Amino acid sequence: MRRPGYGACANGILFGPGAGGEFEHCDLTGGNFPALYVGRAATPRFTGCRVLDHGQDVALAEDAAPVFEDCVTPGPGPATSAEWSN
Repeated sequence: MRRPGYGACANGILFGPGAGGEFEHCDLTGGNFPALYVGRAATPRFTGCRVLDHGQDVALAEDAAPVFEDCVTPGPGPATSAEWSN
């Protein structure tokens, strides 16, 4: 998924409470909000995804349980970056 880099984009992908799904080999680019927002008790799986040019890589709500496999984000990010690389 590529989003234009206008600097005003919201989340690249937003999972609401309890949501799930799978994303493979996605590039999330451009935005001032977290590229991925995972809501309470949401359980999405991300494989081979990259975050580029976003204000923050991942934001997790309480009890969010995403799975990240072979995903990367360049440069330092928030505390959730360690989980992003699992």
